[in-house]
Amino acid sequence: MLGEKINYDAELDPELIQRLADYLRDHQSLWRAIVGGVLGGIGGVLFWLLITHVLEREVTLMAIPLGFFVANGIRRFGRGIDDGYGYAGASIVLIGAIIAHFASLLILEARFMNLTLAETLESRDLFSIFAEHTGNLDYFFVLLSCWMGYRFSFYRVKESEVETLIDQFQKNQNP
Repeated sequence: MLGEKINYDAELDPELIQRLADYLRDHQSLWRAIVGGVLGGIGGVLFWLLITHVLEREVTLMAIPLGFFVANGIRRFGRGIDDGYGYAGASIVLIGAIIAHFASLLILEARFMNLTLAETLESRDLFSIFAEHTGNLDYFFVLLSCWMGYRFSFYRVKESEVETLIDQFQKNQNP
């Protein structure tokens, strides 16, 4: 029940725990997790670019919400408990952070030089812009967001779900 505390001192049946973990593995989906992570990543990148546009400066701190958006999408869509879900979260966050960082620097450079994005790309090398405007703090926030993408991508069984999950598990075991 919601108000009850679980007695962690009570001995749990290891066989039941293993069967329950197998049940959770049977109901996870890496493909759905990747779709959810990519959707979260797109939302996070757009949010990052919106903040860049409003503040008229590159804010790498926006990698943190990107990590949460991606991890939330992976956790909700995939419901995974294996390491692959964390690796997918970290990878999608890293790709999204690189894209958002490049895009925000390109937008700001174009605005500063009063050029279109295409003219900015023609007049400057994208990697030189990246090298000029990227520092250690940027790397720190991107790495932190990758860690968040890994750490928060796993499905966690809530106390309120335990009884329901055990009931579903037992119904599937006893046809």
